[in-house]
Formats: sequence, structure tokens, C-alpha cells
Amino acid sequence: MNNKFRTWIKEAVNRMNGEFTSDTILQSIIANNGNKLYVGTASAIGWLLCRLPNVEKVRDGVYRRKKK
Repeated sequence: MNNKFRTWIKEAVNRMNGEFTSDTILQSIIANNGNKLYVGTASAIGWLLCRLPNVEKVRDGVYRRKKK
């Protein structure tokens, strides 16, 4: 996974309200940045979402931002 894609994932998470999936994040990235060479897969997004400090896993494949 490259740094551009990581940055786009973090930006997309900040735009999300409520629960979301890695597919939702991927669609948001493509809508904002286009389908470029740097765009990865939904499974790569899920891998990073499990490691972000501001994201919590609700159930299998479903995430939400942590409340501050």
C-alpha cells in the first residue's frame, strides 16, 4: 500500500458519518480522486481500518469512527 492511498483512506474516514464498510471507503476514494493507479483494494482498506486509532470495528466488515 502506498502513502497516497493511506492518505486518501484517512481523509475518507473523516468524511464518513455512522457505520461504513471498506467498500464504502473505496467508492468514496474513487468518487473524489478517480480510478487512478494508486487506488488499492477493499481488503487493503479493511487492513488499514483495523489499525487506525480513530476507527473501531462494530462487527465483521463494519466500522465507525470513535467518538471523541
